[in-house]
Amino acid sequence: MARTVARHRSRIRFLEEGDANTKYFNLQACHRSRKNIIPAVHLDGTWFSEEDAKADVIYGYFNDILGKPFSRDYTLELHDLLP
Repeated sequence: MARTVARHRSRIRFLEEGDANTKYFNLQACHRSRKNIIPAVHLDGTWFSEEDAKADVIYGYFNDILGKPFSRDYTLELHDLLP
């Protein structure tokens, strides 16, 4: 219970100081934006750091995984199951 109360107090303080402490909130926003960036991607021994190159590498990787059509080894005909 004490942990929950402390957490709520910190959130209330965070909201109260929002207008008065703009430098703090600016640092928080900058940290979030830095955290959401992928600086470089490694593929086959090569590092890619340019935005277009990273996008192509990531798109190619997931397209290879998700872009392949699923093939079934066996089929099931439902109308053959009914008498």
